[in-house]
Amino acid sequence: MGNRGHSPNNLGYRGSQCSANRHGNYYVCATHHIRRWPIGLAPLAGTAYTPLRSVPAANHRGVTLINAPGIAIDVLLIIYMQDASFYESDTFDSNGVISRINQLSEYLRANEGRVIFIQHDGTAEEGLSPNTSGWEILSALTRTDLDIIIRKTTNDVGYNTELHDVLAGINPEKLIISGWATDFCVDTTERSSVSHNYNVVVASDCHPLSNRPHLQAEQIIEHHNWVWRNLITPAKEVEVSGISDGMLTLRVEEC
Repeated sequence: MGNRGHSPNNLGYRGSQCSANRHGNYYVCATHHIRRWPIGLAPLAGTAYTPLRSVPAANHRGVTLINAPGIAIDVLLIIYMQDASFYESDTFDSNGVISRINQLSEYLRANEGRVIFIQHDGTAEEGLSPNTSGWEILSALTRTDLDIIIRKTTNDVGYNTELHDVLAGINPEKLIISGWATDFCVDTTERSSVSHNYNVVVASDCHPLSNRPHLQAEQIIEHHNWVWRNLITPAKEVEVSGISDGMLTLRVEEC
């Protein structure tokens, strides 16, 4: 009985898989492994465990999130990647963007990160009324039951939503921003996140949009990536990097 805490059946899983039981008790041990301790079992004697904080997710289920010093947890925001956004035929590199976002989300999940989908509640005129076909998140995007969904009504993902409460529970090392559209939700959320002192990373090749009356989509993406790199920020500069720049390779080397 003395060593039951370190048996795989009792201890749960390491990394992102440990969140499979969202209603369980989660701990971070001194060796920085994320652990689930089943209710009713005491921790192994001599092992230091720090309880984690629970915060409500957007779907109002109790989700236990990480809030422990010394653990580098990155969070990926996937903003407004919904069917209605892609009805226009001039969406720039939509298949490539979806593929790269999937690469990024799969990397985060495999490396103890969290993925948050942001779903916009819009109007019937926009094709974004809740629970309609256009409102649905793109089926081509990789999703798991461990991902969080937060619903919004404005360009700023953090305005009147649960985002900041959720991020407070995770305490992310980096907040990685992707999604639709470069010049509206992504730009607004990036600037707001900087103002809230998050360590912001923009996935430079993971934010699509359609052509505008005065500019082509590719020009808008290039312009905003340049602007974000050159913002005057209160703390760390905004990192703007893409999958095509070797972003995931760099992230692995940092670890």
